[in-house]
Amino acid sequence: MGKVCAAASAVLFFLAGCAEEGVRRETEVFGTRAEIVAPDADAEIAGKAIGAVFARFHESHRRFHPWREGESAKINRAVAAGDLPMTISAQMAAMLSLSARGEMHSGGVFNPAIGALVSLWGFHSEKLPTAPPEK
Repeated sequence: MGKVCAAASAVLFFLAGCAEEGVRRETEVFGTRAEIVAPDADAEIAGKAIGAVFARFHESHRRFHPWREGESAKINRAVAAGDLPMTISAQMAAMLSLSARGEMHSGGVFNPAIGALVSLWGFHSEKLPTAPPEK
């Protein structure tokens, strides 16, 4: 068993060393750090490709953010105000349908419609709460 662990450690060490080569970029999006590594890639081509991926991430973040400006925020405000029905994009309709299926298949564990609860706990802020809600 010791030889297997030593061999696995050597492989992991080698792979970690390889990960340092190539092009590495990171950004903050969706409330977390996203990193893309393109090992052994042409720097110019990889840089452009990673930039395109990050641009798409940031556009999705802007569009689907639940309380900043974007389509999700507009829908949330309309639902809260009772201003329904409303017209939404085909992409948003597909995402909402997929989310509803996710909730159904998870037995309610995944619920994308918990905005009021998220707000109650104070997560609609860039600064995380330090205590539970008083209500």
